[in-house]
Amino acid sequence: MVIPAVFCQAAAPPVRTIPVPVQKEIPVPKDIRKIDPPLGRLYFTSPKTGDHFVAGREFVIQWSAEGYVPEKCVKIELTQIPFASVYEINPRVCVNGYRWNVPATIQGGNNYAIQLTTLDQKIRIQSSRFNVLSPKPDLTIESASTTPAGPTTLDEDKLKLNVTIVNQQGGRAVPSQARIIFARYASTTPEFSKIFDVPALN
Repeated sequence: MVIPAVFCQAAAPPVRTIPVPVQKEIPVPKDIRKIDPPLGRLYFTSPKTGDHFVAGREFVIQWSAEGYVPEKCVKIELTQIPFASVYEINPRVCVNGYRWNVPATIQGGNNYAIQLTTLDQKIRIQSSRFNVLSPKPDLTIESASTTPAGPTTLDEDKLKLNVTIVNQQGGRAVPSQARIIFARYASTTPEFSKIFDVPALN
């Protein structure tokens, strides 16, 4: 008798399909803006403390930027301290310097400053104080006398002339020289003359 062989074969496990995740692009909201770096600064390289402008002459105003300064154009103004009166020099300069022809009519003084303001109004700086000088002194003879008094000779070696001269610019004129002339009363013919220095501060 033949006994048939019986085989048992385990069934294959079902195949599981793992879904692949789908990558989706998330739109960036339109109202998200780029964050700017911290705001930098401007600083003057001219004028410096102790500088002076001369009325009627040219002066170079210069400045530099440090850090993030998005607005490259500035307005240049002249201001008086502490009165805060402002004179516009140039409403728009887009380089780091400007040659300014100082008005000949500007009043001398030691309380002037240059002010720079970026056109976006984010940065404003002011220079150190500087002097504005007259191109020439305004001299007035305050008193005059001779030694000896009532001279009988006009010999320059024997006559001493005492003169007090005041600069009406109040020390706000550039250093220069002037000549004083000694002559007989009502005469246009000089007897002798003397050249002297007129300092900026007197």
